[in-house]
Amino acid sequence: MTITEHTPGQTGKVAKTGKARRWLTAATVAAAAVAAPLVLPAAPASAQVSGCSHGYVNANMAWGTCTTGSGHWSLTVQCYFWGANTAYGNGTGSIYATCPAASHVTNITLNTQA
Repeated sequence: MTITEHTPGQTGKVAKTGKARRWLTAATVAAAAVAAPLVLPAAPASAQVSGCSHGYVNANMAWGTCTTGSGHWSLTVQCYFWGANTAYGNGTGSIYATCPAASHVTNITLNTQA
């Protein structure tokens, strides 16, 4: 095995012995093992929430409620002059998403796979 060695102003070839080749092979295998992604067991799945509903509190605010399950979920309101705002829930309960006072809610989306 010949390795090209570069130094400022010089280029030369250096022959490696069998021992050096074995060390380079071992170092390459070790580096690959460290760089390989770790495989971890999957986290236990959480039960998806259900029994969900949503509605308007007023022109600027919406509510969302889920009554069963333990997963994550979200409530997104589309605002007329603003874009979208999202609130996040975990498990059962209610959450609220709002639009700025100068805007109003034009659409409500409840996502149970947030």
